[in-house]
Amino acid sequence: MAERRHSNSTIYKSRKSSFLLTVVVRGILKLPYLKRTFELHKFFYMAKEIAALIKLQVKGGAANPSPPVGPAFGSKWVNIMEFCKQFNARTQDKPGKVLPVLITVYGDKSFDFIIKTPPAAIQLMDIAKLKKGSSEPNRTKVASVTWDQIRGIAEDKMADLNCFTIESAMRMVAGTARSMGITVSGEFPSQN
Repeated sequence: MAERRHSNSTIYKSRKSSFLLTVVVRGILKLPYLKRTFELHKFFYMAKEIAALIKLQVKGGAANPSPPVGPAFGSKWVNIMEFCKQFNARTQDKPGKVLPVLITVYGDKSFDFIIKTPPAAIQLMDIAKLKKGSSEPNRTKVASVTWDQIRGIAEDKMADLNCFTIESAMRMVAGTARSMGITVSGEFPSQN
């Protein structure tokens, strides 16, 4: 730990390996630039260092240390059971649904995770009652959905999509349906 003294008895402590900067002030500051800084922030903490980002798709309420969760966490030396307990507690209302999860692993082996909505392809297969999409979507059509069903999926996925209007989200979901060999019946609803 590096320690420097200033002429008016200010002690600066900093650690290069972490993002924590602690400043201890003794006495009255006479330098104007330091005075402004310390009036705003007595203690200044920066974010933790991100060691890894892990993307997984796990069934809701069914996370366990077996693959894919175990190998992904084991290579990062993170507590697997802690993630499984937290994930199962947060997804107990969605049992069996495939949920994408984005896990941020920090340098001190702690983690945070964000649970996203089920993929559009999974939701389309649930609505059309399919086990898988078509192997040749341009030639073999396996099911049909309506624009109202597409709207329901688009409204559900709106938070995770990179669009601003429901109409553009509906077009994105319809494109996913076409790539799976599912036809969208009817006319696209107008904006009127």
